[in-house]
Amino acid sequence: MNLNYLQSRSWFIHRDDVSAPAWPTYAQSARQELIGLGVPADRIVAVPAYGKPGSRSWGNAHAFGIRARTDGITAFDIATVGVHARRSRNLFQLAVGNDVQVGVVALNDPWCGRDNWWKSYRGWYTLLKEVVGASEPDVVEIKRWGAASWNREGPGPAAHGHTTARVPEQ
Repeated sequence: MNLNYLQSRSWFIHRDDVSAPAWPTYAQSARQELIGLGVPADRIVAVPAYGKPGSRSWGNAHAFGIRARTDGITAFDIATVGVHARRSRNLFQLAVGNDVQVGVVALNDPWCGRDNWWKSYRGWYTLLKEVVGASEPDVVEIKRWGAASWNREGPGPAAHGHTTARVPEQ
C-alpha cells in the first residue's frame, strides 16, 4: 500500500523540530483533488515523477511512459494548457514510443488566451518559453541515443525506429 495515496496534507519536520506545511507530488495532489470532486478513487492512478529531472515535462512523460508500458496502454490523450500542448505531446510520444497513439487536448489558458495573448507580458513570456522549449524533445532524443550511436555501443536509435548518421569506419 502506498501511504501517499492516503494523505491530503504533508508536513516537513526540520531538525530543530519546527514543522512547516509540505505537499504530496503533483500527481498525488491532483488525484486527491479529483476524489474531492467526486471521481471514484479506484478510477484514478497517480503517476508521480520522482527525482529532479532537468525538465518537469520530460519527468512526467518519462514516468507515464514506464507506467503505460506496464499497463499495456496503446492510446491516450494529454490535457494541458494552450501553447504547451505541442511540446507535451511530442515528449509523451517520445516516452511511450511510436507504437502508442498520443493525442492532445489544448485547454484554454486563462493567462494566455488564444484571442489576445500578444496584449500582455504573460502572453509573450509564455510564448517565448515554449519556443525556447520546442527543441526539448530533440534534446531528450540526443541525450537518450547520442552516446550509444557515437560510441557504437548498444543498439542506438536505429533499433528504435530512429534514423542516425554514423561516422564511417576508417
